[in-house]
Amino acid sequence: MKISISILEKDENYLKKLTAALNMRYSDKVEIQAFNDVQKALEHVKVSRPDLFVFNSSLDVDTSLLPVGCIPVYFSDSNDIDSIHGIKTIGKFQKIDTIYKQFLNIYSEEHNDITLKKVQNGQCKCIAFMSPAGGVGASTMAAATARFMAKSGKKTLYVDLDTYGDMDAFFSAEGQLDMGSIIYELKKGNTNLQLKLESVIKQDAAGVYFIQQPKVLLDMMELTKQDEAVLIDELKSELDFQYVVLDMEFSLSKESVETYQHVDQIVLVSDGTEISNRKLQRSIEACRIMEQNSSVALESKISMVY
Repeated sequence: MKISISILEKDENYLKKLTAALNMRYSDKVEIQAFNDVQKALEHVKVSRPDLFVFNSSLDVDTSLLPVGCIPVYFSDSNDIDSIHGIKTIGKFQKIDTIYKQFLNIYSEEHNDITLKKVQNGQCKCIAFMSPAGGVGASTMAAATARFMAKSGKKTLYVDLDTYGDMDAFFSAEGQLDMGSIIYELKKGNTNLQLKLESVIKQDAAGVYFIQQPKVLLDMMELTKQDEAVLIDELKSELDFQYVVLDMEFSLSKESVETYQHVDQIVLVSDGTEISNRKLQRSIEACRIMEQNSSVALESKISMVY
């Protein structure tokens, strides 16, 4: 599916560079029409009916003339403005990847009733790192594994699902969108998470793709185990990652165990201290009993980093 975008910009030099970059990087995902004349642009959109009509906020454009379904978007010289007069705004002077992802984000918010066909790529392996003992290095192991996979040439996504996680210590990249917008879409029951996920995922300098945690901790507390299961399935089926590395909280509640059925491997981490070892041993014994007494696959998925 291609998103049709009409761009109106008086700065011809900027317009040429922008359209060239979008066509070079995303020609299979967007279809671009470029204009530097207001009247010609409005006449064209009446016929072409693009999904997005992007124009400089300094231009005098009557958005009521846009066809139904065409979303107006402002271009601004500032990257810090979210909207002007209720119209979503994108900063002009950002990396092309960031601009493209903001296009996707706006489009996905307005078209959340679209359901895309799910295609299992059959190659994505989901590995969850966790520990029954806190502070033993599970998050560090998860991040290190993601970096190792990326360095080995594997397309790898790292997602921190720990409510109190602090992934900023491991990965960073430009862009304002984070897990908060994904949680919001999950709560709305959005059947089309693919575009939203693509708009949120960033790439670290080390080559690792990741989803930034929300700035406000309370947003992460809204994420339920059922939400996590839906998200994991989306990450494995909708995107072309070879590995999804999760940093997760350990629990043997019914909801958590059901969520673990959606991952391929569970890695429990211990730092070798007596307390950590005892907690790890008791947890593995509990997993063994649960697997014997029910049909859930649990102990058979577990590996250990000691």
